[in-house]
Amino acid sequence: MTSAPVESTQWDSLCEYLGGTGMNASVSWWFESVSYGGEISRQGKDATAFAHRDALFSYQLYGYAPLNTTFPSDGIPFIDGMLRALEPNPEAAYLNYVDPTLSVDQWKQQYYGTHYSRLTKIKSMVDPSNVFRFPQSIELAE
Repeated sequence: MTSAPVESTQWDSLCEYLGGTGMNASVSWWFESVSYGGEISRQGKDATAFAHRDALFSYQLYGYAPLNTTFPSDGIPFIDGMLRALEPNPEAAYLNYVDPTLSVDQWKQQYYGTHYSRLTKIKSMVDPSNVFRFPQSIELAE
């Protein structure tokens, strides 16, 4: 996700990567770019859990393997190459595009930004037993 305009050199770099390396990748992949703005940016920054009201674009970089096969060992490095092709790469992420390679500090900051602390307090009130959880879910407040 990025709040900065995407330069033509970034698009060129991504297209070169996908048209070159991507054509020979051992992983199946797709790239999605969604434009933001409009009603998304008109909402108050603290109106919801979504922390990126100023974003112009969201990207989903996705790699997959056929069912009942092992994910290729070079699959994650290939997807990382997509991100590097967009340098300066986005430093925010959309929480519904889960990235299992992010560290705890990275996903907290990239998915939730400054909202994370407030969301842990809400989580503690509405789910004090932490029933609704997964590896990158909001934790209970300390």
